[in-house]
Amino acid sequence: MNHAVRIAAVTCLLFSGGLSCLQAQEETGTVEAKQGFFQVVENVTATVESQGMTELTPDTRNWTSLKISEVLPEGTVVRQGDVIVRFDTEDIERQLSESRQAVELAAMNLRESQLENRQLNQTLPLDQTLAARVMRNAEQDYQYFTEVEKANRQKTVRRNVENSQHALEYATEEYNQLKRMYEEDELTEESEEIVLKRTQRDVESRQFFLEQAQMRAARTLDYEIPREMEEKTDALERARLANEKAEVMLPLEREKSEVAIAKAKFAYDKDRGDLDKLESDLERMIIRAPTDGLVYYGHCQRGKWLGQTGPQRNLEAGSSVVHNKPLITLVDPARLMLRADLTESQLAGIRVDSQGIATPVARPDSHLPVVVSSVSLI
Repeated sequence: MNHAVRIAAVTCLLFSGGLSCLQAQEETGTVEAKQGFFQVVENVTATVESQGMTELTPDTRNWTSLKISEVLPEGTVVRQGDVIVRFDTEDIERQLSESRQAVELAAMNLRESQLENRQLNQTLPLDQTLAARVMRNAEQDYQYFTEVEKANRQKTVRRNVENSQHALEYATEEYNQLKRMYEEDELTEESEEIVLKRTQRDVESRQFFLEQAQMRAARTLDYEIPREMEEKTDALERARLANEKAEVMLPLEREKSEVAIAKAKFAYDKDRGDLDKLESDLERMIIRAPTDGLVYYGHCQRGKWLGQTGPQRNLEAGSSVVHNKPLITLVDPARLMLRADLTESQLAGIRVDSQGIATPVARPDSHLPVVVSSVSLI
């Protein structure tokens, strides 16, 4: 549709108020002015355009790596809905697979965060109650140990030592009495010797038990009770600190859980949105004819086809194209017009409704009537 023509634009001008064409009079050597019409002829170069041109642009949202898989030859006549261009979808389908996996993972993370939040809201009251109960028990244990158990254990070990001492004293006294009694007899019977030996051994055992009781008492009084006192004191302090921490941290855990849900939902929405865009872009990897027309590569701007020497004039399978740039123009060959650039001096002579004749350069014998439909002041 890029054919140059020559236009002879004829403008009919009517001059009034005594203006006329000049006609020579031979007999007087003068001229007489008569009222009438005269013609002004301008020659301009114009290009043929269609009044029905539809630009087709790869309008993918995110996917910018576009490589042609199939494209109709330039000049093909198409009907509405016909496929004009198919782009290669291998890379975007691989990206779609990864994006779907990302959405599934984000959905699982969101469900996990929501489950943890529900469980946290159920366990938080229990944890707060437990921390308070542990502190209460620690206070009770400390109080009981300091007020009752400590003194009772001290008294018990001392009493055990005293009992062992008493037992030893009783056994010793019994042994001494038996010994004196047997010594007064001139002849000691065999049975008396056995009783005396058994009593002596009982004294030795009581002596051993006393030593053990003294050792246990010393360990209990000097080490075990003081250590247990320290443990009770530490346990009480730890329970108090844990309870204070629970009062502060458990509500924070609830807030952190809410933030985690919001973060997981944001990640899911983002991945879901990216997937939706990719799926939409996959559908846009096919360009169909929105109307009937003639396929032209590139796009027309004021009668000039851009990209005549660039890659747009060489579209073929494997070619990479620019994202969001006009790629193909559908032209309606039945709705033609001519566009010409005028010089500044021609603006005064050519106006709307001026008539003329168009002569195609390729067919100089053809003459087509034309009428000026619009004139721009620029």
